[in-house]
Amino acid sequence: MSHFGLRVLAAEVNAEPDLCAERAFAPWPDMAAVLRASRTPLWALESGRPVREFDVVGITLPHELAAATVLGTLELAGIPLCAADRADGDPVVLGGGTWASHPAALEPFFDALFVGDGEGALAGIVREVGEARRRGVPRRRLLEQLGERPEILVPALRGTSAPGARAVRRRLRALPEAWPYAAGPVPGLAAVFDRVTLEIARGCGGGCRFCQAGYVYRPERTRGVEAVVAEAIASLRHTGYDELSLTSLSTADHPRLGELLERLAPLCAGRTVALGVSSLRAYGLPDAALRVLAHTRRTGLTLAPEAGTQRLRDVISKSVGEADLLEGVRRIAAAGWRRVKLYFMLGLPTETDEDLQGIVDLVQRVIAAGRSAGRGVFQAGVSLSTFVPKPHTPFQWEAMPPLPEILRRQELLRRRLRSRSVEVAVHDARGSVLEALLGRGDARAAAAVLAAHRAGAYLDAWTEHFSWDRWQAALEAAGLSVEQAARALDPDAPTPWDHVVDGVSPVFLRRERERAYAARPTPRCDPSPERFRCVACGLDCAPPSGPAVASAPAAPEARPFDASRSSPVVSVAPVPVAAEGAPFDASSLPPADLVASAATPPVWWRMVLRKSGPAVWLGHLDFVRAVVRALRRAGLPPAYSCGFHPQPRLVVGAPLPLGLLGLAEPVDVLFDAPPADPAAWPARLTRRAHRGVEFLELRAMGEGNPHLGRAVAAAEYLVAVPGRDEADARRRAAAALAAERLVVRDPRRPAWQERDARPALLEVEPAAVGARLGALAPPGVGWGLRLVVPVQGCPPLALLGALLLDEAPGAVTAARAALLDRDRIPLR
Repeated sequence: MSHFGLRVLAAEVNAEPDLCAERAFAPWPDMAAVLRASRTPLWALESGRPVREFDVVGITLPHELAAATVLGTLELAGIPLCAADRADGDPVVLGGGTWASHPAALEPFFDALFVGDGEGALAGIVREVGEARRRGVPRRRLLEQLGERPEILVPALRGTSAPGARAVRRRLRALPEAWPYAAGPVPGLAAVFDRVTLEIARGCGGGCRFCQAGYVYRPERTRGVEAVVAEAIASLRHTGYDELSLTSLSTADHPRLGELLERLAPLCAGRTVALGVSSLRAYGLPDAALRVLAHTRRTGLTLAPEAGTQRLRDVISKSVGEADLLEGVRRIAAAGWRRVKLYFMLGLPTETDEDLQGIVDLVQRVIAAGRSAGRGVFQAGVSLSTFVPKPHTPFQWEAMPPLPEILRRQELLRRRLRSRSVEVAVHDARGSVLEALLGRGDARAAAAVLAAHRAGAYLDAWTEHFSWDRWQAALEAAGLSVEQAARALDPDAPTPWDHVVDGVSPVFLRRERERAYAARPTPRCDPSPERFRCVACGLDCAPPSGPAVASAPAAPEARPFDASRSSPVVSVAPVPVAAEGAPFDASSLPPADLVASAATPPVWWRMVLRKSGPAVWLGHLDFVRAVVRALRRAGLPPAYSCGFHPQPRLVVGAPLPLGLLGLAEPVDVLFDAPPADPAAWPARLTRRAHRGVEFLELRAMGEGNPHLGRAVAAAEYLVAVPGRDEADARRRAAAALAAERLVVRDPRRPAWQERDARPALLEVEPAAVGARLGALAPPGVGWGLRLVVPVQGCPPLALLGALLLDEAPGAVTAARAALLDRDRIPLR
């Protein structure tokens, strides 16, 4: 859901008036089982159309452990697993992502594979496929047409001389400066990375010899400061998010990172937006960047020495010394950080037990350096991953330690790193072995993937679903052994991925391998005009003739960030910042006459909302987030608490049970800058809210906290059953009142004990619920029941089940009509 590339590509296709891109995801196993049992095909989230009805099904391939999940998703969509079995009416299954550059283990399952940067190309591919299918072009001919694009590999053409039998990686020469794609759709349910993500650079010039991303995404390309700042403003306004993340392979290498953070800091401080920076190493970080990050919500900083000794760091060409590492720790400890993350890799070529002991010694020196520069308290989180020889890197031919040896090294470090100041996380070595087998595999690896899928493999990246025994059986059935993952390859022999031309010369990779065994690091490549350096990797980078990143004249926000100038309140009308070539559209900002001055005292306001439609499936916390984001989108953000992790000053009367309608839900919110015209805001907020969330009323409650949560004592519910009349409603109400006990169970909680819900039923009477529910009432409903129950106690759904035992759950519509105070007066 949060994948940046997915958002970019979907937005690019949807920008075309004749095209449509929708999203679908591999469901969790419980939902997958329901889909299979009901024979319901996997559908797209936006329209609900079955996935198999689209012209193109694009699947991202981020890593090798996704192999069986790809097949499981195709099966759920009702698409034949093997490309050879698909007919003209089936969609074209297109793969892309990092794994597409060495796809032998997946080739039988894809019609085509896109290698490289997809921006500027995917929309044309979708249009070409759609037009060909409308004209009735045979599937084979359509794939041949796609193969004429140099970046597309057509597995069915392998072994021929036709275009499409080979592919050449597509590389953007420069990243777009005007790039309004990062905002994307905002999910109602919280995603893993629920925030605005901005890519500030692509590629890395570090040249670490084990790092596939560092080679396949070469050369490093950066975006301008003005463009990123403008996109940040637009994205925060569009989404309502309160977290902003800058991302790249090596964010600290951006040539203007300090300036960029200083430009973003007032925006984040004024909007109570958390600023996160991924892949941010501690060494080499500009002082300006540390100063800014120290005054925003802090995220973890990372040291990635990868190896414990300088000798081994020279082998892998990790261009940092121990002195740089320790100095970086002292600087961040002095700036206030009390913890650092340390990334190491086990099993690197030429590694010995002396190098493992070097990891232990280096961790101890890092903690000591942090304590000496800070307040005496400093901790380290140590992550130990396993080296996997990746294609298109200088180490693609190297051996991997056998599985028992990897486990021995992991246990050795666990014992020696045991300390209160060290937290150790070890990656599953078996998953790493499988990565090597599938990543460097041939057609036999594809047979193993199919066998594993048939045996039930799915979501193998989640440890609770990964079964090593199942994969071992599948590998053996395909003629592969675990020992083959550890074998070294002949550098002069063909590889299973030679038909994908990555751009980096194999001659350069072999030369880097030789330098590795001589423990000679290679200087980093640098495409910037000020420090241009080319290491002759085969991409033929030329010195730029002009500035690498153009920028507009410095705006007032570019002055050094001063935390004393930042306001704890949220900026209601930020000054738009023009992007290079793409002026920021200020039309979405709220009219100035609708917002009062922030100098007035904070006032509590009560909002009354209706929750219906798809919003009834938002849980309580997701509903609260949806309300806050609607406020921020509309330019009426709530006040935030103080402290390390500020939270919006917002109080919901009582959580609404999942699946129930809410007819009049009161929510209290504190505004620093209250609305000057409350009558204009409900409609404005509804337009910017999650579908099914409607703002009905907004009125001032005064400066004192109205304590909504304490005032709520009971709740009024309406229950509608299709086909029921007044007589049936009266019969049910009378039976409930006459019953001595109403035994209920909560079906969502197997361990929940049976209990008597009769004391919780304060009132029950027949009611003309059809009139009260209005358009929300199901067809044919006129009468039903009105219930009043305490907010605390028996779950409403369990009580409804006791009253309506003879009704199918799907036939009942339940709504909370109001929250009541102790005198049973509705809180509005």
